[in-house]
Amino acid sequence: MEPSRRNELIGHLAALSAIIFFALNIPATAYILKGWIEPAGYTSCRLLGGVITAWIISAFIKNTPIDWKKDGLTILLGGMIGMAIFFYIFSAGLFKTSPIDASIILTLSPVLVLIISAIVFKEQITKRKSLGILLALVGALMVILLQHQNSTIHGALTGNLLMLASTVIYAVYLIISRGISSKYNPVTLLRWIFLSGLIVALPFGFSEILHSPMVTQGDPKPILVMLFIAFFPSALSYILIPIALKRLSSTIVSMYSYLIPVIASAVSVLLGQAVLEWFEPVSLLLIVVGVYFVTITKKRNSAPKK
Repeated sequence: MEPSRRNELIGHLAALSAIIFFALNIPATAYILKGWIEPAGYTSCRLLGGVITAWIISAFIKNTPIDWKKDGLTILLGGMIGMAIFFYIFSAGLFKTSPIDASIILTLSPVLVLIISAIVFKEQITKRKSLGILLALVGALMVILLQHQNSTIHGALTGNLLMLASTVIYAVYLIISRGISSKYNPVTLLRWIFLSGLIVALPFGFSEILHSPMVTQGDPKPILVMLFIAFFPSALSYILIPIALKRLSSTIVSMYSYLIPVIASAVSVLLGQAVLEWFEPVSLLLIVVGVYFVTITKKRNSAPKK
């Protein structure tokens, strides 16, 4: 196989693996939060798994020295906002809502990045981007409001709003880490970001871990699920995405993210965690089309001039 073909294949495999792990994390988290552990303990477990995985992998690669004077604060903020706070709000939202709705709302991330960038950095929004934002927001509102009316889940509206808040927080993290993500080796960067997040989260989650039914009842199933969450979607996916981005365009990698709600919804329905409502596929279609308009336009506008 030609080197270019091999690199492209590695990129596709890395992107697909990361997205599968991200998607499976949603029903896995929904399971673990139903009586086995509280959100603060869950957050600490995820970050601990991320720290262990990133530091083990970093022992076998060449790490990029960190310029702590210039980038230290950004790394600390990334760990606090993009890991500790995001994981906590994500789990608190998923505790109250359907895994299907959660996965659909999370797909909004690229649109929210664009909106925040326009507000903070005065990034220009074209007519096509505006249409994409409108379609995606209509799709999100359908999920949030219609699920509230139809759902038997207590606090579904609160859960959906928390999921939206977590998506905004993750979008802020992507903007904050934009400069340093291209500057350092992803494993080197993630080991410090995860460690920063763990230092913030552990004081709130340590007691919850020790007293959680997951630990006290001795059932191996929730422990195995938590280990999967802690090592695969929490660390390995964050390492695989930069590997994919080095070999594929950002547009192609972003297309894989559309699989997250499809896989998460299918698994959730098969496990009996959720029932697919009529408006959820419609909402997903609106968000996907909206995100497509945003990302494809962004790529064209940011292409280097020849």
